[in-house]
Amino acid sequence: MRGATLYGIQLLQSDEYSLYNKRLKCSPQFVYFDSFNKVLIDYNECLQDSDFEELSLFFGGLTAGYTFTISGADYLDEAEIIDANLGGTYTFDSYVNNIVIANVVTIEDIDNQITKYNRDYFLQPPQFNRISGLSGTTYNVIKNVLGRELLNNLGLYYGDFVSIDGSTLNPGYIGVSYVKTLDNGEELLFLTDSVINESYIGEQLQFKVFMRGVNDLSKSSDATETGSSKLYDSEGTFLECFENQTELQSYLRQFKYPAAYTEDVFSVGGSCDTGSALATNVVLGTNFDQIYKISVSGIGIIYANNLTNFPTLRRNIIYKFDTSHSSNYGYSLVFESLTLDTTEQALINSNTSYYGVPGKNGSFVILNTTSTFPDKITVRHSTDAVASRKTINITN
Repeated sequence: MRGATLYGIQLLQSDEYSLYNKRLKCSPQFVYFDSFNKVLIDYNECLQDSDFEELSLFFGGLTAGYTFTISGADYLDEAEIIDANLGGTYTFDSYVNNIVIANVVTIEDIDNQITKYNRDYFLQPPQFNRISGLSGTTYNVIKNVLGRELLNNLGLYYGDFVSIDGSTLNPGYIGVSYVKTLDNGEELLFLTDSVINESYIGEQLQFKVFMRGVNDLSKSSDATETGSSKLYDSEGTFLECFENQTELQSYLRQFKYPAAYTEDVFSVGGSCDTGSALATNVVLGTNFDQIYKISVSGIGIIYANNLTNFPTLRRNIIYKFDTSHSSNYGYSLVFESLTLDTTEQALINSNTSYYGVPGKNGSFVILNTTSTFPDKITVRHSTDAVASRKTINITN
């Protein structure tokens, strides 16, 4: 249904710490005791919240006795003439109040006369490394190491499926949960199905997206014309919004709600926060008054509910003109002042809203005929001359 050619893909089973792989930015204080057989690693003077998150990720899922290593722990205090490297192998005891308590297995280079090492003299923040194995919750993910929002731009949401052509260990459809972009730009696609570790970094792979639903060949899957998709139920109540969708993806989103009729409003270039897909249940729901279905004849005549004479409208009514019929493609309804008066036109413009792409599913125009509307306005196609306008009467 939709896809991309990717070069930096890994399929992983991973715990949370290994997945995010952040680096500590703060150096702790080391205090050795019990004849250098144990150590307190104190982070309470650190101010980086990200460091505390990292420490919780690393040690939160460990059990006592787990073996880990410390690297990048070069220490130099020139005033006291202390030159050491506290890197080495340790076993975990506990992590409480931002203090790691561990047993010492080996240390790279330490002065046996010095038990306390001040945080200010580390040449760089020491880093913790796991020997092997996973701890805590296990996640199944597809990692895009190149970033550039290549996965996010595919408009993936919970309930979708992906497949990777050429994968030998993970063939078939894989269920999607959500996409997360890391601080370094890498993308993680969290999955609802288990995968086997597999790396295709540097190899060209075809990554394909699938959705449940009945295909409609009239809907475009052009990835260069993506936008937002808003779903409404049959009463016009807003359900949810999806971004980076093609027209076909937008249409298929409806099938998430099999028990009730839904309508998708697709807007090229729109987002869930901005753009022309910003309809609300005030407009589409119980406060909506009247609907007309618009179509266009082969010679450009505008039909409203299959009538060539445009209906008389009443003031203080919210009208919806459904322009989703395929004959509307390439046209847009234009409402204007009969006398082309600038004040009247400003009033009309401020009460006219356009949604979606004319001729495509979910497109419509909202016209709110307020109490100050003139007695007559006109309507025409955006491609027609002003002289071709049709007059619409406005009554109380």
